[in-house]
Amino acid sequence: MIYNFKISHRLKAIRRDLDVIAKDKASLNLVEKRQQPFLPEPYSIQLNLYRENYTFLPKGEVIERSDDKQKIVDFLLDSEFEENVVVISIVGLGGLGKTTLAQRVYNDEMIKTNFDKALWVCVSNVFEVKMIAEKIIESGGGEQANYLQLEAVQNELRKMLDGKKYLLVLDDVWNEDPLKWSNLKNMLIGGAKGSKILVTAGSDMVSEVLGSVHHHKLGDLSKEEAWTLFEKLAFECTNERENLTLVVIGKKIVRKCGGVPLAIRSVGILLRLKRTEDEWMYFKNQELSNITRGGNNLMALLRLSYNYLPRHLKICFAYCSIYPKDFKLRIFDLITMWIAQGFIQATTSSRDNVEDVANSYFVDLLRRSFFQETEEHESFMQFYKMHDLIHDLAKEVAIGTSSVSLKQKIQTKHMKLRTFIYLNRSSLDVLSISTLERMISSFTRLRVLHLGQLDIEFLPQSLGGLKHLRYLSISFWSIVALPNSITKLHNLQVLKLDNCIKLKKLPRDIWSLVSHRRLVCERCDSLTHIPLGLLQLTSLMHLDFDGCSSLEDMPPGIGQLTSLRTLTSFIIG
Repeated sequence: MIYNFKISHRLKAIRRDLDVIAKDKASLNLVEKRQQPFLPEPYSIQLNLYRENYTFLPKGEVIERSDDKQKIVDFLLDSEFEENVVVISIVGLGGLGKTTLAQRVYNDEMIKTNFDKALWVCVSNVFEVKMIAEKIIESGGGEQANYLQLEAVQNELRKMLDGKKYLLVLDDVWNEDPLKWSNLKNMLIGGAKGSKILVTAGSDMVSEVLGSVHHHKLGDLSKEEAWTLFEKLAFECTNERENLTLVVIGKKIVRKCGGVPLAIRSVGILLRLKRTEDEWMYFKNQELSNITRGGNNLMALLRLSYNYLPRHLKICFAYCSIYPKDFKLRIFDLITMWIAQGFIQATTSSRDNVEDVANSYFVDLLRRSFFQETEEHESFMQFYKMHDLIHDLAKEVAIGTSSVSLKQKIQTKHMKLRTFIYLNRSSLDVLSISTLERMISSFTRLRVLHLGQLDIEFLPQSLGGLKHLRYLSISFWSIVALPNSITKLHNLQVLKLDNCIKLKKLPRDIWSLVSHRRLVCERCDSLTHIPLGLLQLTSLMHLDFDGCSSLEDMPPGIGQLTSLRTLTSFIIG
């Protein structure tokens, strides 16, 4: 699918005016006030985007739900079932913490001890059997299998599960088609007796279609649990917790959140930014009372948190709607896209690098719970995601969304498209080189381009015609060379090459990328040399060559890059 956000023709003029005002802010004694939402809509296309898998739980704000957890663990460890594969479901409305509870079960020591293999897959809206099977294989430590035929994927999965007692978590399942479920379940019957499938779902119908032997209905938090969570988030110090007036007001506010963890978290963090009794009372009597008279209270509460964001954060948050639900974000990727789109406000201090300002935007959104931490490695957190309902909010506030098919869209000129992201995980819709060439030729205003999971060896020369392109990310194993025309991208700030295992060299004339600030080559196993022209990129601030196992040395004179802030690897030949 393609999602196109139509930008206002006045946006550029408005931004110019705001830049002038920002420079005069101090002398004019301007004070920022809360305003009605105004969102420039980022142009974007997303095709076959997919959810990511998470088993890590951030510390500090986890709801215990000990009774719920123990009941589910007991069912998973029950060996009385005769079936080869037994399904257990956690069912509840959005925001109640189904995924969090499943994570706590998944990480339980008894579960780790009693199962030979534990697997976790996020499913979401698209229930494509082959794609889910591929994710299960990857979760079990297998190689990416997205270019294998269905029969080969099935054989690989059965070989992995054969004779093993496994636990498979299928998170966020929406499928109500019995045939699709039957096709997947047939692939999973080779495990040992006692194997279990734990499903999180938003409806009873899903649980019934999957034939769950136990249907665990997740309810609201108790009054005590709700207050404990709110107290952790809303009060910054002990003195505030001892302020009886704030406590009384806070408990009335919590009651209106209906025992839903996501609502409590959103409101608690919002009130943490308000310091006085008057502010809390106003919030309870005005803002909150208006919401609770309406229909969808949870989304209204989340929207209220969004309304309190300053304008620059609203723009950056809305842009995140281009990603799919549960997509795994790295700060570097997101903030450099924000920069490429021109969302980052200049500061009066020469010490503030634009990346530092963009990073502060992200941290501010993270503090307000618009993002959640995940963990890619056990000791280092560097990836983030959005809760499903927060993602729904981002799509809602990104005004002017339209949806058409890829076939329809490529017949028209993408004259205003500014972001194109392609991450193909489906064998049903593979982008051909001819289609890609036609599309790129029409992207005359593109600023951000990400191409992933393509099965082509060469990119079209028309790539060099994207004169406004500032961010280019390429991530597919089959590419063997970059087009020479890439050196014509004089506005390119970021070039990211990830898992391009057949790529042997970078463009010789890389020195032509005069605006270049960051070069990332990760897991490019065949890359042997770095062109000397790299030393002429005086604006270069970041060099990353992690996982480039064949790289023989660094170019002599790399010390000439005086703007360089980070260098992840240094190889001496």
